[in-house]
Amino acid sequence: MQRSLGHRGLFSIGVAKFIPGIATIAPPMAGALGVSISRFLLVSSLSGLAWAGGSVGLGWLFRDTIAEATRWLETLGVWALALVGLLLFGYMSSVLWRRRKGRMMRCTMDSPAAASAPTGVDSTVTPVVICDDAPMGASRVARWNP
Repeated sequence: MQRSLGHRGLFSIGVAKFIPGIATIAPPMAGALGVSISRFLLVSSLSGLAWAGGSVGLGWLFRDTIAEATRWLETLGVWALALVGLLLFGYMSSVLWRRRKGRMMRCTMDSPAAASAPTGVDSTVTPVVICDDAPMGASRVARWNP
């Protein structure tokens, strides 16, 4: 974000309103990089109006579709609530499953001394368990547990 703000200037602040998470970082970053308050307020206000206008415009554009979907949900009654609950449960389950999968430990049995032995197996060497419990996407750090 800092490189983008320094390179593209106020355009980055305007685009940041449309990207979740970045909109929170942009104002402090702009202040730290010395963007004047008047320029920041102008760009931030214009991009906020564009964001709100775009949302209202999309709602107006799809007003008939939204009304039809609402009528369809009203005919379902309690089943509509059950459908929304099921979809929400499925989404939350998939998020929790991916997080848990990312935290599972990946372990292998290995022995550096056994690998260097001419026969491949040395009965005097205790095998070592190598575990990597870093979250997926993070840098991997191997741990040696005797």
